[in-house]
Amino acid sequence: METRIREFFETILQVAPESIDVHSTPEDIESWDSFQHIVLVAAFEEEFDICIEPEEVPEMYKDYQTFKKIVLSKLM
Repeated sequence: METRIREFFETILQVAPESIDVHSTPEDIESWDSFQHIVLVAAFEEEFDICIEPEEVPEMYKDYQTFKKIVLSKLM
């Protein structure tokens, strides 16, 4: 599942696979701005049929690791 999350993240942000790792942040990925973050969250909700709480959205903007952790917690 982690591979699928990463690939979907890369597709939505249109970045090369090697540009994302667990330490990646919006500062590291030019296309990951606040607007794209909302698009990314909505796309994950739709694709994985999950509901991300409004208070989790800003937390997910911290880094890829946190984003992935929250998505995985919704899939359990």
